[in-house]
Amino acid sequence: MAKFDLDNLASNGETVDINVEGDTALIQFGASFTLRLDEENIDILRSQLYEASRRLAINASQVRMRQAFGEGVL
Repeated sequence: MAKFDLDNLASNGETVDINVEGDTALIQFGASFTLRLDEENIDILRSQLYEASRRLAINASQVRMRQAFGEGVL
């Protein structure tokens, strides 16, 4: 169903393939890793990925603040 290029994530040019069959999605990360998830578990994964992304953004913001205003900030 969907194919995503991982050039920014992997130097070997692997792809992520996502195929939906019935009530299950098969997510393949190149030839090395596969997830088979139902709707509920995909929603859980999506939530956890969002939380990880949010934390990374907060950390990056704090680093920029420290760089701009010194280590005593935050």
